[in-house]
Amino acid sequence: MISNDEIKRITREQLEESFYSYFSKAKKETKHIILDRFFPDERRTTSTMTGLQTSLGTFWEKLSLKLAIANGFAVIENKELKKPKNIPALLSVLINEVKKEREDNGGDLNNLKDKLDSLYPAGVAPNEDFEQITKGKGSDLILKKGSDIYLFDIKTVQVNANGGNSFNETLILWIAYYKYKYRVNAHDIHARLAFPYNSANELDDEAWWNDFRGRVSPLTPEDVYIGNQFWSFLTDNGSALSNIIDGFEDLSKTPWFITLYKQAFTCNNQDDLKEFSQLVKLNKIKLMHSVELVSYNPPLNLQKKHAWKHDGGCEFKSRVNALLNSEVFTCPVCGT
Repeated sequence: MISNDEIKRITREQLEESFYSYFSKAKKETKHIILDRFFPDERRTTSTMTGLQTSLGTFWEKLSLKLAIANGFAVIENKELKKPKNIPALLSVLINEVKKEREDNGGDLNNLKDKLDSLYPAGVAPNEDFEQITKGKGSDLILKKGSDIYLFDIKTVQVNANGGNSFNETLILWIAYYKYKYRVNAHDIHARLAFPYNSANELDDEAWWNDFRGRVSPLTPEDVYIGNQFWSFLTDNGSALSNIIDGFEDLSKTPWFITLYKQAFTCNNQDDLKEFSQLVKLNKIKLMHSVELVSYNPPLNLQKKHAWKHDGGCEFKSRVNALLNSEVFTCPVCGT
């Protein structure tokens, strides 16, 4: 089990890293031929927020990976989920039969697993060629604990209409292909969608089904983890999502963080965007190594060695990227 404080810490660190990764790269200034003439300030703010929102799409994947590792799950690389280059006729027929049966009559995937175990008993993996699954049908996270394999597709919190049949096919393919390639017990393979939170009410996972059951049908609650169901599974902590939210709240009330990133909304041109990205990098160096520039005169030449102060005292010279890329820093003056 991961403690409440550890969940908050990991959440906060990942969110800090996500903001840094986005804003440390100088964005290309964009123009809108109409809105720039009517609402220039609002248009720039919207552009920044939209870009950040898109960038944060990978936040949940990265957070789930870190929490899973912290809780003792083994991580299997997503590329290990492959399909046979030449799908056997019996396997193809089974996949199509189960897909149609479920679309027509609902039910779970236990029948699929029973038939897979009957067709392909546990044993040595087949000696044949495999290839990557079609783009868009792969998994976001594969975990292993004991003999159980967990495959997840971590979805955006808004569900498109009529996506259920596509989701159903994805889960069936994952189970079938993983079983065929690795010949493990099919009932040890668990394929699920994961929605990081209920966008209508983050504190009520069950209510999600009232809004989206029709959009994910024929999937059942056995196939889908909502909000805290997912996070408590990863952490073995029954209040995991509340702790994740507490991590957000904590960072949102951190003065230096807010002061730094609010400056993104004051950038009016490409030079401003470049200068802000450099400021973000300098802040990262300060947090990582307690090192600051002796004097900052933008724009900063990243190829040049600059004068730095360590803990406000020792002075030395180094390039920006050399400090950014050093996970462990030893002051060349005092040796600490």
